[in-house]
Amino acid sequence: GGLARKVPWVGTCFIIAGLAGIGLPGLAGFPAEFMIFMGAFERFPLLTLIAVPSLVLGAFYMLRVLQRVFFGPEAGLTPNVHDVGLFSGSPRILLAGLIILFGVVPRLLSDVIAPYAVELLK
Repeated sequence: GGLARKVPWVGTCFIIAGLAGIGLPGLAGFPAEFMIFMGAFERFPLLTLIAVPSLVLGAFYMLRVLQRVFFGPEAGLTPNVHDVGLFSGSPRILLAGLIILFGVVPRLLSDVIAPYAVELLK
């Protein structure tokens, strides 16, 4: 617990990825979940409505993990952890930036994927 104070860059990147995983609007997970649920609702409305509570449970679980690991009381098991430097942290920062970019402008990725998806559906 309490890792946000010791490793803020790692914590920030992990939090962005976790929030994208639960489909928070503005992050890359939202357009994907939205398209999946819209397509599923058109085809199987009742089953889709039954599946919605799993989203709520998944979000609850992820938020609880984030709270405990990064903002909870210190466990005392990680006294010598250090935050990443610019060189070793740049892949994390790049991935977090891409998660935000594809969440804000999902067309950048969907236009690339669409021709292959159409081909698979034939």
